[in-house]
Amino acid sequence: MQQYQHHHSIIEIYFIHCLRMIQIVSQYLWLAGSFIFFLLGYVQLSSFFFIPGNSTHEKNSKREEKENKETNLFYEPSILKSRIGFSLKHSFVSIYFGAMNLILAGGYFFIVKQSYLIMITTLGISLFYFCLSKLYWPIFTRFFLLVANCFFVTASIFLAISR
Repeated sequence: MQQYQHHHSIIEIYFIHCLRMIQIVSQYLWLAGSFIFFLLGYVQLSSFFFIPGNSTHEKNSKREEKENKETNLFYEPSILKSRIGFSLKHSFVSIYFGAMNLILAGGYFFIVKQSYLIMITTLGISLFYFCLSKLYWPIFTRFFLLVANCFFVTASIFLAISR
């Protein structure tokens, strides 16, 4: 009887160890997906400001030289201005989303483990960015967003298993 109880405790310990390893793997997957979002936002933002010919000042000065007329006092929306706003907004949101998830997954992962709302929101935002990338961004961006989505989905499944 004593021997049976000893084996039972070893199985329990092994099971608890496996659950803990699943949680650690899910934390690293969550960190990797978050880092991808942060990095993609940073690359998009820095490429917008630091690639030559991509500056709004250069494009506006070329347009003004071409038109050779007085500056209009009223706001004139253009495709260029809306594209700039679209790109800047999404790169800042991607940086913010990645940074917040990095902070949560790095130091406060117990909150992510306990909150279905954080998991669902993260999955929804990452899926939204992936769908958006199919319309507006190059293929390498789609690939990295697909990888980040796979990381978040796998981490969520692992967290659901380990509860």
